[in-house]
Amino acid sequence: MIKNLPNLSKILSIHLLLTFLFINTSCKTGKNNNSKWETIFNGTNLNGWTVESIDNYTSNNFWKINNQYIHCITNGDRNHSGSWLVYNKELEDFELKFKFKSNHSLQGNSGVHLRSSLDLPNNKMQGPQIDIHPPKPFRTGLLYDETDGVKHWLFPLTKGWRLEDYFHKKDWNYNQNGWNELYIKCVGTKIITELNGITITNYNGKGILNDTLHQKKGVGLKGLIAFQLHKKHDIDIAFKDIQLKILK
Repeated sequence: MIKNLPNLSKILSIHLLLTFLFINTSCKTGKNNNSKWETIFNGTNLNGWTVESIDNYTSNNFWKINNQYIHCITNGDRNHSGSWLVYNKELEDFELKFKFKSNHSLQGNSGVHLRSSLDLPNNKMQGPQIDIHPPKPFRTGLLYDETDGVKHWLFPLTKGWRLEDYFHKKDWNYNQNGWNELYIKCVGTKIITELNGITITNYNGKGILNDTLHQKKGVGLKGLIAFQLHKKHDIDIAFKDIQLKILK
């Protein structure tokens, strides 16, 4: 009867091998299965964030805390150089979610830079950006690349900066009079966005976000996240419930 039992040492060897392969695979992917959502805006002040612009004196007046949300409002002033509210940590793979609402009667543009870098001498941020465009809300959640040498939409793919229309799924929903939730996930060269629970962008930038151009700029796979106020735009937009989950 004992002779028919499986070889215990072989079973242990196989078990150890499978355990090693699992651990090794987890290390290579860099994913932390125990990651938790972290609130990165405390609702009281901008600790952990910095307003960046070539004209900080003017730009700091546009970013305020109001009723536990971040309020970016220009009050009709278009004579400004634009600015960014930058989170003070570089990120690689992560999930980000937040709520926003805006005055859609204004023509101002905003967005969220992902794994980007500041280029203040040229008054810009280099890197990809998720658009938030209240005048044409169909653009919200789509992916644009601000990197010099690119300057066009990545999802949907275009040859230039113009995007006059885009047909979303039938269940696409944008709340013009209240809060919307935007979810963003960046893993390697993949970027996914959801607007109010509906997938908007599902993009794999292999060969683009990791190409020589993006590597030279230090963007695409690692960098800063930031909310944008577009140069010479009049806007009234608010952000709250900003949460981050580090995946790598």
